[in-house]
Amino acid sequence: MTSDGVQMESVVGGARNPLNWLARAEGHMKAAELLADAWLKASQRMHPVIVGSIAISNFPGSPKVDHHRPGDIDAFDEMLGYAQGAMLHQCLAVENLLKGILIARDPERWVEANPRRLFRWTHDIRTLARAANIELAPEEDSRIDNMTRFIEWAGRYPTAMTPADHGHGASWSSIDVDAIGRLGNRLRVTLRTACSLDASEGKPR
Repeated sequence: MTSDGVQMESVVGGARNPLNWLARAEGHMKAAELLADAWLKASQRMHPVIVGSIAISNFPGSPKVDHHRPGDIDAFDEMLGYAQGAMLHQCLAVENLLKGILIARDPERWVEANPRRLFRWTHDIRTLARAANIELAPEEDSRIDNMTRFIEWAGRYPTAMTPADHGHGASWSSIDVDAIGRLGNRLRVTLRTACSLDASEGKPR
């Protein structure tokens, strides 16, 4: 077998192993937990008006910062960074868990041994959840499209590449992170069970 063939076999084998998707998802969950804790601490240093569950979006209406109040702007910058990070890692965890579930059920369908197109899916969380036959609770369904925006651009870039992809922008709050975390924990149990693992082992707090 050529070196290219060996490399392709390694890549396909790695992608078809649901344990790899589980490990990456659990890593994102742990990172989200740390960032959410830092987010809470930063928010507690903010002006009382915006302490608590804060929704911040990339369109007008975001919380106002008192630039004359010592520490406000620094705490706001910290809070913004931690919040975006926590949200992004939670969304990436859900994406990896859904893909891991699909891989566990039918690896050859979802990962092709093709150097031009390895995977048969997108970043769209709604599409992945539908393919995995995951029934979404109302609080999950209402956040799915926003999660996809975070994965595609809002967690990485200031805007989408096109106005259509940008939509109404993206928003996040501690309530969102908690709801997405609960979805992630539920999917994690599903994937760990599919991998014949203890569903409670190594679970983030």
